[in-house]
This record gives sequence, C-alpha cells and structure tokens, in this order.
Amino acid sequence: MGNGKRTTINIIAQIFSFIVSLGVSFVLTPYISGKCGKDVYGFVGMAYQVTSYISVFTVAFNNMLGIFVATEYHKGKFDEANKYYSSVFMADVIVAIVLFIPMMLISFYMDKILNVPASSMSDIKGLWMFIFITFLINLAFGPWGISTFIKNRLELAAKRNFESNVIKAIILVGMFGFMAPKVWYIGFAAFVCAVFLLITNKQYMKSLVPEIKFSRKKFDFESMKKLLSVGIWNTVNQLTNILVSGLDLIISNKFISSMAMGYISYAQTVPIQMLNLISMISNAFSPQLTKSYATGDMDLFEKDVKSSIKVCGFICSIPILGFIAFGTDFYRLWIPSLTGEEVKTINILSFLILFHTIFEVYIYPLSTVNSITKKVKIPVLVSFITSILNIIFELVLLETTDLGVYAIEIATAALMFLRVFFFIPIYSAKILKKSWYTFYPPMLRGTVSSVIILAIYFTIQRNVPVNSWGMLIVVAAGCGIIGYAVNYMIVLGKNERIMVKNMIRKKLKKKTVR
Repeated sequence: MGNGKRTTINIIAQIFSFIVSLGVSFVLTPYISGKCGKDVYGFVGMAYQVTSYISVFTVAFNNMLGIFVATEYHKGKFDEANKYYSSVFMADVIVAIVLFIPMMLISFYMDKILNVPASSMSDIKGLWMFIFITFLINLAFGPWGISTFIKNRLELAAKRNFESNVIKAIILVGMFGFMAPKVWYIGFAAFVCAVFLLITNKQYMKSLVPEIKFSRKKFDFESMKKLLSVGIWNTVNQLTNILVSGLDLIISNKFISSMAMGYISYAQTVPIQMLNLISMISNAFSPQLTKSYATGDMDLFEKDVKSSIKVCGFICSIPILGFIAFGTDFYRLWIPSLTGEEVKTINILSFLILFHTIFEVYIYPLSTVNSITKKVKIPVLVSFITSILNIIFELVLLETTDLGVYAIEIATAALMFLRVFFFIPIYSAKILKKSWYTFYPPMLRGTVSSVIILAIYFTIQRNVPVNSWGMLIVVAAGCGIIGYAVNYMIVLGKNERIMVKNMIRKKLKKKTVR
C-alpha cells in the first residue's frame, strides 16, 4: 500500500478513535461528577497529573524509542534496533519496580499533602492507587506499543484504543449502575484497560515486527547513551509541560480552593481532548516522516512536513473554533448541575487554555521534525524558561490581583502564544535550513481562515438558540461543513486537497459497502 493511502487510513482511524474516546468521556463525566461531587471529581485529573510528574524520570529514553528503533529497522539494521528495544525495556521494568513503593505511599498518605474532603478520603485514595498501578504497568511494558509505529499501522493502534474505550464504558456503566457511586471505579476501569492494551500490544509485536525481540544480552550502555543524549531533553520538556499547565490543579487547590480546582478540571477536559486530537493527527504522519528522513531524501522529507502541517491544521482547527463559539451552550447541556455563573467561569477558563492552539494547530507537526532530526535542545530550553516565567506570573497575579482562578490560565495563555507564534516556526525553519518565514504562510492562512470561521460561528451562536443536544448536534454539523469548506479553500494546497478527497471517498466507499 502506498504511503499516501496508509497515512490517509491512519488519519481516518485516529479520528474515529478520538470520537469514540470523546463520546465515552463526555457521556460519563457529568454522570460521575453528579454522583460523586464536583470537588471530588477534581482529584481524577490531579491523579493523572501526578503520574505525569513521575514520568519525568522515564521520558528521557521512552519518548525517543519508537523513532530510534524505526530508523534502524527501515535501514535493515535489526541488531541495532534490538539493542535500543531491549535496553529500554529492561530499564522500564527496573524503574517501575523501584517506583512501586513510593507511589503506593503517596496514595495512602495523600491527605498529608493536599486538601482532601474527609467524607471521600478512602474513595479518593483507592482511585489514586489504581491509577498509579496502571501507570506502572504502562511504564514497564510500554515498549510493546511501538510495533504499529514502526510498520506505519497506526490504524491498528486506533482500533485497539476503540476497543479499550468500549471496555471502559461497560465497566463504568456497570459499576455506577449497580453499586454505590465511588470515584475509584474510574481507576479500576483504567487498570483493566491497561491489561487489555498490554495483551494486544504484545500480539502486535509478534505479528508486525517479529525481528524485534527482547534479550537481556542485547542490553547496551552505548545504545542507552545515544537515546539519553537526545531523550534527556524530553525529560526537561516534560518538566516544562508540568510547570506550564500541570501544576494548575495543585496551585488552585493550595492557593484558592478545592472547588476552584474542580472548575479547572472541568475546563481542561475538552482542551485536553482537543490536544489529543491534534497529537493523533500529527502522529499519523510521524511514521512516514521518520521513514522519509531515514532514506536521506530531504526533498521528500520537506514535502511530507509541509503536507502534514496543512492537513493537521485543516482537520483540527474546526473542532477548536466550534468549541470556542459554542462552549457556553455545551457546558450548560453537558453538566446541568452547574450554575450559570459556574458555566461562565469554566467556559472562560477553557477558552484561555485553548487560545494558543488556534495558532499551534498549524505548526504542531514541527515538533516531530525536532525529534526526528534530533534537534530538541534549543526548543526545550526555550520551553523551560517559559515555564519558569509562567509559575512566577501565576503567583504574582494571584497575589496582586482579584482575578482568582482566571490568573492561572491568563499567564499560561499569554506565554504559550508568544512561544508558538514567535519561536517554533522560526527555529524549525532554521533546522531545515530554510528562510525564517517558511512556516509563517500556513499559519497566517490558518489565522485568516480562523477569523472568518469564528465570525460566522459567533453570528450563528447569537441568532440560533441551542436548548437541546439535538439542536447542538445539528448546529455543530452545519458549522462543521461551513468551517471545512472555508479551510479547504484557504488552508490547503493542491496535494493536500487530493489527500482530503481520498479520505472522503474512502469513508463514502465504506458506507456504500455496508
């Protein structure tokens, strides 16, 4: 199968998987929140944030594993590929074993660190214990998940994630439907899904890349050194992400209230899903970008990079713009227990979190270019400096203004916009030895398109009352068609239009066959 068709299939599969994940999350979240309480639900997001803090110690070699192994694999150097794979696998298992006791201690004694509602203490501790165990399983056996990346079969990973979400939904509906409501059910469902993914990942390793096998004899310090020389900057980058947005819940919990933490947790739900969509679409191009770079054909590599930028922006910008315009209607319908003032607060927070993505969506795949070319040092340092400034600005605004919970997201929105608009496109052009303005045209075209689309969407929002889910779905469908039509004319070039047409034809063909 051709690379273009494979990428198209990957994109379609990723979008479908995203829609299913989104549906499961949005249907269950208000139900769980209503059963367990708005303040208790905030601890779900915080538990996952804590695991992201701990993962700082492991991303140095894990985030680059797929690229390193795939590069050697496509060159036919299976022995080198197995050295990277075996070395990281052994390191992951050792780290997971070492982390087990301290993570269990954190879950048992979390009330000594955070403001935890006394009435839900054991429930929240159970939630954290299951989420921590799930994290350790994913860490220890994470290398089994690289096979679909190596073979550019990301649709298989999307299928696996779809099945995982179905399992999660069945477990949560069953437990909340027939048992007393407890938030730890969420952690238990995540644990079961982790075991399922573990089994399927192992099967994919055997069927897709039988040449890649773990062997203790293949552990190689030199291979680890090469991985760490690049991956250490991923560690710094992970730390940066934590400082930029990962501390939001803790800061709101300690400096404002547990209720404020709950508001931010709600506000992050949709933006996180949007960022997941952007990452999924961008990652659909990663296998082909890695392969074209490995061949040394820089003309092909540059062409693939530009196509990935345009298609990613074309697909992902519309959901973001639609949510910005209709966020208030969505939250009012999604969580009826919220008051009008709470809806307003959460919607503003969501907008601030999403603001920089309006521009970043048109350059997001450039982060893959940094990883593939192993030019990550400067971007990470810039991001790290930005993150330190972010913490300082947040604390200053909290102390000197009456902005309250808004102060946390205003600081982040301003700094992230500056980094996205003035650093990323210029540095990426330098890496590829192009003019500094090379990547500004797609971003500027995207900005123009976004302004036009937002003007249309806000006009519709003001004149069309949305009082039910059915009406919201109808309006969203209509706005989606309008938005993609505008993007199609302004954002895409000839090659990308062909790719989009192929995607549409493939979807229509499937429906016809059914």
